[in-house]
Amino acid sequence: MAVDLYPSEEGHISDGLVIGYCRCQATITQGAAVKIHATSVSGVVSIAPSAADNDSYAVALKGGSALDYIPVCFYGVVKMYGGSTITAGDVVCNDASGIFVAPVPPFTDPTVIEYWADHANGGTWYRLGLALQNGNAATTGGELLILVGRMV
Repeated sequence: MAVDLYPSEEGHISDGLVIGYCRCQATITQGAAVKIHATSVSGVVSIAPSAADNDSYAVALKGGSALDYIPVCFYGVVKMYGGSTITAGDVVCNDASGIFVAPVPPFTDPTVIEYWADHANGGTWYRLGLALQNGNAATTGGELLILVGRMV
């Protein structure tokens, strides 16, 4: 039996902040974690797919190829797949493929709201959102609801 507690819906579940016309700078899969592209393009919101663990903060609501325009959820409830055991209330981040979510490492500075420094690797990790239900990658249909937003 699936873990999914909202089985009749896929993708975006609630109202929130969705930008309907973000331009893909590379191929992006529906439901994948995405981020603003490093090279801005005048007049458009350019997005890039996840390239590493913990590097994204929004979710593509439709797939697209380079230069396609797709809707992206920057804040709202989205259904995603668990990449490891997740407990409701866990702050989650994306994996390198951008498709699965996992709990973030423990915070060292609770005052950092949008991101925290990965001091061991000299990089920055972004929080994708908050798990609204339990999830497990080993469970068939291990989808769970994620409150996407960098406010957690």
